Amino acid sequence: MERNFDSAAESATGGNCLESPPANFTGQAATILRFSTRILLSICARSVRGSDTILTWMDRSRQRGALDRLSDHMLKDIGVSRADVDLETRKPFWHD
Repeated sequence: MERNFDSAAESATGGNCLESPPANFTGQAATILRFSTRILLSICARSVRGSDTILTWMDRSRQRGALDRLSDHMLKDIGVSRADVDLETRKPFWHD
């Protein structure tokens, strides 16, 4: 029995968007559900990548700030000059 998309959309697959359409989804409803699932997964993947990028930028900025706050004595201990620190801390957060 083919169901229309509106009533088919109300049927949940147990909350797992990775499952195939239920057996009672046929034809166009199943195609639309599969296509919608792919779009949703694509959006989720992009969102995760974007979040990872923002977290990387924040971490990079924090690390550069911490490096800038080290004393000359501490920098000497780790083998880094103040000029190296100045060069690193002037970089924009999005540059590695």
